[in-house]
Amino acid sequence: MLLQEMENEGHRGLEKALVEVLLEHNNTYHRSQNGWSSETWSVMVGIFNSKYTHVHFTKTHIQNKEKDLKRDYIMLRDARKQSGVGWNEHRCMIEAEPHLWDNLEVSFGNKIRKFRTEDSRFPLYDLLGQLYESQIAEGDFNFTSMAEPPPRDDVNNIESDGEFEDERELEKEEAAVQQADDELQMLDQAETSGVGGAKTRPKKIPKKPKRSPKKSSGDALVGVMQRFVDIKEKESKKEEAVDFSITRCMKELKALEGVTPDLKVKCYGIFKCPKNCEIFINVVADKDVSALAWLQSQIGI
Repeated sequence: MLLQEMENEGHRGLEKALVEVLLEHNNTYHRSQNGWSSETWSVMVGIFNSKYTHVHFTKTHIQNKEKDLKRDYIMLRDARKQSGVGWNEHRCMIEAEPHLWDNLEVSFGNKIRKFRTEDSRFPLYDLLGQLYESQIAEGDFNFTSMAEPPPRDDVNNIESDGEFEDERELEKEEAAVQQADDELQMLDQAETSGVGGAKTRPKKIPKKPKRSPKKSSGDALVGVMQRFVDIKEKESKKEEAVDFSITRCMKELKALEGVTPDLKVKCYGIFKCPKNCEIFINVVADKDVSALAWLQSQIGI
């Protein structure tokens, strides 16, 4: 009830007041990477309630409201990045065609629906960008309440969480390749030296080795590169085999010949089911008309 009162009173006036209090304490003394300290939350709640004596919010109410605002901001920030989706700076709201709204609901679920109506403005977007992008960008917004903010690019140009995740995945992949190559070298050394735990090779009478031409450094390099290529191919096939995501389905749907805009919109609901995604990706791999025929059968055409 109190949170609903905060949303309705004074055209989000209480929400804006809360964000301003949060911004005043958006510095390294009060806030770490894990968020504001418990003591700081108590201070901010006291400041907020002292400004609005006709209402009273507990720490839990304020913290829950802050989580809701952060969730809505991140959802709108990511929604704006989708192709064809616009943002009205004057009205502070998303502008998109109906079929693009259907696509947004596929990506973000039912929570995005409340921003689809004509009166679904979100005037706190820029202020929340100052508050939360400091946790994503490299300290661009880490300033105290007494200091001027440093020059920065537009918040909308900051790299998203997804792009940082891609970089981390690439680093993990490179590390896995290096580890695999090290294990191959260790295995070669173990076989050469006869080290194998309990399974040691029996001693043999040494024989005079035959002379053989030495392998050039180029041959050794080729061997290492071949192992690297093999590992990369296995990882690539593994990723392709398990990629039955909605994003992959949407990409394949756009490239499919004979798909009309009306049919495309109706297909979005089909991809909500993981089994349908798997069937569609496997059928598309046949590169014939069976994929289009299957989609039409699913929507009753």
